[in-house]
Amino acid sequence: MLVVGGFALAATRVPATEDVAVGPASSGSTLPGVPGSTAGTIPDVVGTAPASVPRPAPEPSPTVTSPSLPPVSSTLITATTSTTSTTSTTSTTSTTPTTTTPPSLTGPYTAIEHYALFTDRCPDISHHLDGTVAFGADTWTYVADYCGQNGADNIWRGTGLITLTAPDGSALAGTFQNQAAVGTSGEPFDVAITTATGSWSGAGGTCHISVHLRELQFGEQEQTGTITCALVQP
Repeated sequence: MLVVGGFALAATRVPATEDVAVGPASSGSTLPGVPGSTAGTIPDVVGTAPASVPRPAPEPSPTVTSPSLPPVSSTLITATTSTTSTTSTTSTTSTTPTTTTPPSLTGPYTAIEHYALFTDRCPDISHHLDGTVAFGADTWTYVADYCGQNGADNIWRGTGLITLTAPDGSALAGTFQNQAAVGTSGEPFDVAITTATGSWSGAGGTCHISVHLRELQFGEQEQTGTITCALVQP
């Protein structure tokens, strides 16, 4: 607002971007009661408008505070993975047949041997033996059939078949070859088991027989000794 001679002239605010120039008032205009001017005359008012109208100061921008984040720990977090290892065990069954070793048979025997010369069964000497053998608490029969020949070297040689039969009828049978000097009490020999029946079915092995001869009469002899069988059963 501009005050002139006690009157208020309202100044109109113009946009801040424009400059307003106030020119001189028209001569001859009169305002009553204004000193220094002719009654009824508006004096010339010379004024210089400001070059520009100052802009109002901008209001301060509100301060926006960012929420604070918790501090990041410098310690690395290590994730531990637990792995369970499963071991698979494969069982392999062997196809190799297993064998069992039955108790060895061993015990003393007593037998009577009968022999004859030039029979149909043997060209020189025919032998037949009947006896018993004590295998533990069991008494087995002992039977042997074989042919013998007295050689020019004064050596008796024989081959034949022996059968051992248990009380329950199970049997072991095998072949043998033997030789001994004529006039001696005999020599031990081995029997190869070739047949087994009953509770001994499928068994194999050898039986070792010791021999002690005693002449009873012509054509008859007593034989004593020990029979030991080492057997393997499937």
